[in-house]
Amino acid sequence: MVRKDEPQAVPEGRDGSVSATQELARLRAGDARMLKAEQE
Repeated sequence: MVRKDEPQAVPEGRDGSVSATQELARLRAGDARMLKAEQE
């Protein structure tokens, strides 16, 4: 399953480190949503 908020290809370049940080934040947010849904 692919979440629409996760890019398939992360562009390498000037925003490389920023993209990685945002990707981590996105994954954490997604995990939090999934855990919350499982508990309900």
